Amino acid sequence: MIIDISGKKNALFYQIILFILFTVNIFAQQPLKVMPLGNSITFDTYENDPRTDAYKISYRYKLYQLFSESGFYVDFVGSRRAGWYYFSDCENAGWPGIRDHELANIIQTGNAGGNFGKITDGPYLNYYPADVIILEIGTNDVIANDYNTVTDVNRLLDAVDSYEQQSGKPVLVILASIISLQNYPCSTETRVIKYNSLLKAMAQTRINNGDKLIFIDMECAAGINYYTDMIDWLHPNEAGYNKMATLWHNTLASLSAMPVVSNIPDQTVSEGNAFTKIYLDNYVNDSDDPDADITWYINPENPQFLNVTIDANRVATISVKNSDWNGSETITFIAADKGRIVPSLRRYSSDQVTFTVTPVNDPPIILSQKSNLSVPEDSPINISIDYLNIQDVDDQPGDLTLNVLSGTNYSFSENQVMPAQNFYGDLYINVVVNDLASQSNVFQLLANVIPVNDPPAIILPVNKYALTGRLYDEILTITDIDGKDNLILTPLIIPSWCSFISQTGRIYGTPQNTDLGDNLFKFRGSDGIEYVDSSFIITVQQGNNKPLIHTTPVNVAYVGLPYNYELKATDADAGDILQLFTVKVPSWLQFFSGNGLLAGNPDYSLIGSYDISLGVTDGKDSTLQNFILEVKEQSALNDFVATPPIIYPNPFKDYLNVHLPENQQVYSVGIYNS
Repeated sequence: MIIDISGKKNALFYQIILFILFTVNIFAQQPLKVMPLGNSITFDTYENDPRTDAYKISYRYKLYQLFSESGFYVDFVGSRRAGWYYFSDCENAGWPGIRDHELANIIQTGNAGGNFGKITDGPYLNYYPADVIILEIGTNDVIANDYNTVTDVNRLLDAVDSYEQQSGKPVLVILASIISLQNYPCSTETRVIKYNSLLKAMAQTRINNGDKLIFIDMECAAGINYYTDMIDWLHPNEAGYNKMATLWHNTLASLSAMPVVSNIPDQTVSEGNAFTKIYLDNYVNDSDDPDADITWYINPENPQFLNVTIDANRVATISVKNSDWNGSETITFIAADKGRIVPSLRRYSSDQVTFTVTPVNDPPIILSQKSNLSVPEDSPINISIDYLNIQDVDDQPGDLTLNVLSGTNYSFSENQVMPAQNFYGDLYINVVVNDLASQSNVFQLLANVIPVNDPPAIILPVNKYALTGRLYDEILTITDIDGKDNLILTPLIIPSWCSFISQTGRIYGTPQNTDLGDNLFKFRGSDGIEYVDSSFIITVQQGNNKPLIHTTPVNVAYVGLPYNYELKATDADAGDILQLFTVKVPSWLQFFSGNGLLAGNPDYSLIGSYDISLGVTDGKDSTLQNFILEVKEQSALNDFVATPPIIYPNPFKDYLNVHLPENQQVYSVGIYNS
């Protein structure tokens, strides 16, 4: 067979396509391992063949292409290699010139015997396991006129069954009738007809017994033209091999319909937004399998920029790995149907989807403060963007500006901050950074305001007026914003009528008429480091003298006896008219404001204590006199005379004797019937 090297370009193109497909699916599951098993037709050797093994592709290369194009993920297996110039997956189990019994020996024991010897140390499938065996064998037996038996092929299939039982792995065998000879159209060469009829009958018996076996008519059904499609009397040329490959492929493909993935729309979102979920059931159709039996994969398995997850309901969720990323990434979504006969006999279909993230402006982020910032108390701070560590994925540092915001314990003008007067300690300054379009987070820049000593302050009295004859009493206070406790107030100028107590700051005194007018006071306050002098004026004005009560109240009244108390008051101010008044008196007493007499006659019902409040006013000031009046019962022996009389008998009836002491005047005597 002559190979046209001009086809190499097309072959390499297919190699690239197939490599991509296999790369896509390698992570999905184990590939479908297919063993091309047979003789020189499988290996690709013809009479007087000038080619090296690198160019020998048989039907295998075309079959590999067809499998890949129709969604099978195939890996050819076997101990032989031929055709690697065209494709790397060129393993096979084809031995030119091998007979049926020798091939059966290899599958059964690994040792063909004869010219081929030992291939493996045990059964061949133990070393080269396969899911599918495509078997075409018998041509060399036929041309040796040994065409009346297929016992060795049957033995080969028994060896496959033994492997299945021992390994627990099913193997599907596609057994083909042998092709006819050159210039003998199908069903015309007697030996071929005889052999193929025995082969078909044996295969049908095994199929009837439940063998995983498919028999195909390669002689006639492949459509080989035995005049034009043969390179010698036994071997097909490229056209013939391609027809064999098509029948192999179609037989396997007929077991399962290929899932069809329709166009999944590309998606474009702005940076920071989410992609729409993809309900993959809406984009696949498989005549054999329901959507729930379709398994989805992606390629690449781990995308560079995107996260892709597919849940149990075949819903794909796509997100970006880095929220600041923008650009495009293409993901291939791959649908795999359910395996038939053998688990790996699955078909695949795919569609590429491009996900695009368009850029939007990202705001700058203030991450941290670069270094410590210190300033003396009551000093301004000029805030610079260089104090901050800033992240901005969109802009250069020169495009950023700093702005100060309102806060506590400071004021500001543009980027100059002034701590509050006398504030010291940790000052947190609210700042933001702006790029050309957006603003950063609010960041608190920390400045350490270092305290300096402040002079003390003297808080002057509120009352700046005094009245003659009246006590002036105020407190002078010294404070220090620094909180010092060794503050001292010292009087420098103080009027003679006034006294000062340094421990309490009390200023007190009673000015006289000679002190009328402005009186200067001057004090010095010191914190031990600095001092401050403060002066103030107390203006002394003519004052009103309060009226004075001179009498002592009578605070006992006796039942049956008149009670009398006369209130007397005077006023030092000439011309003042005094008025007497009551604030509180019991109803049984009467007050005569004209002469100040308080009078009344209590009876037994009034025995007890009474609060009395009387007063006098000059129209400007008032003076009160408060006392408690006790109403008492008279006793048999009067307790209001120095030497009481003797009264007897006690108790008495009809007659009462009263004995007066000597030299005593006559008293009034009250007799009460108890």
